[in-house]
Amino acid sequence: MTAARTWLINRTDAIGDTVLTLVVAELIKKKSPQDKVIFLVSQRVQDLMESAPFVDEVWCLDRSQSVLSQYVQLTRNFKGRKIDHYLYVGGSHLPSWFAFMKRVKWRGGIVSRWPSFLFLNRGLRQRRSSASPFHESHYNLTLLEEFYPYWQKDYDPRLSQLCFDIGSTSESRLYKQTFASMTKPWPNYIIIHPGMTGHTLNWPMNMYAQLIKKILEQNLHIHICLSMTPSDFSYIEELKSYWKSLNLSTAFNERLHFIDGSTNGLIDYMQMLKGARLFLGPSTGTTHLANLLRVPTFGIYSPVPVQSKERWAPLIRNEETVLFSPDVQCPEIKSCAGESCPYYDCMQNITIERVYSEMEPYL
Repeated sequence: MTAARTWLINRTDAIGDTVLTLVVAELIKKKSPQDKVIFLVSQRVQDLMESAPFVDEVWCLDRSQSVLSQYVQLTRNFKGRKIDHYLYVGGSHLPSWFAFMKRVKWRGGIVSRWPSFLFLNRGLRQRRSSASPFHESHYNLTLLEEFYPYWQKDYDPRLSQLCFDIGSTSESRLYKQTFASMTKPWPNYIIIHPGMTGHTLNWPMNMYAQLIKKILEQNLHIHICLSMTPSDFSYIEELKSYWKSLNLSTAFNERLHFIDGSTNGLIDYMQMLKGARLFLGPSTGTTHLANLLRVPTFGIYSPVPVQSKERWAPLIRNEETVLFSPDVQCPEIKSCAGESCPYYDCMQNITIERVYSEMEPYL
């Protein structure tokens, strides 16, 4: 048997990006179960990663702190540790510098920004921002081809065994707070997360509002939880404005709940998410979490190639993963051309009736 190796995987950026890098840990453990995998992540996903399978240890880099504070934390992490392989997949390059200074022999990952040329000796150029049809998980796994050149023969990330040990829905404080005023048993609910970060195209907020109205009209036993984090507030305020303009009765409003997923932390929110009948959201980290919790997942995606479902779809793709995207051949690659595009505004082509018809069996 090959001697055990210790891997340090650096993915210190967004939730969705980090989740789609977990396949790297799964592949390593599948091919070399004796190896140890350490994940270096941002503070926002530390709790999540500590409940993830295939990960032996989690290091956290709080990028909101000063560089000096980050340096001190990394010094503590590296002290007395022998790292055999360092893999940069995204986020800060300060750990890459540490790996270089600590003389980690194999330093691989994505070569793009100038630090990667200086600190990585096994880096790989990837055209992730091109119109390539590959999924993000495929790009991540390709970084290991030096060790596992034939991984595609016996490992399909779409059939991943990834799951999170987060406990039950009944443990969630957010769940209890949301339905505290109601008589038990508490109602069936779905979660819609309309917000997102970045510049990816989203479904219009007025269409989210009309879909919510249709669901509540047609399914009198269902409650809808609109989830958000502080970065999503602008979307929620816009949706609230459209909702108010519908002038619906109190009976409708009593079945619509606004929940802040950041209130009690990520694991608490995921416990509530786990109990939902279904989840609907755009291309955002929460969509990936719902998918890996095996909640029926409905995702709305931009047709722009770099933003598309081909690139950013949830990892597990089965009959309970339904993805919507405008049926157009987008002429752009990285971003929407706006009103100058002949297909503008294509996201409205995803009709409320189409989305509802797919969701209806789960309601």
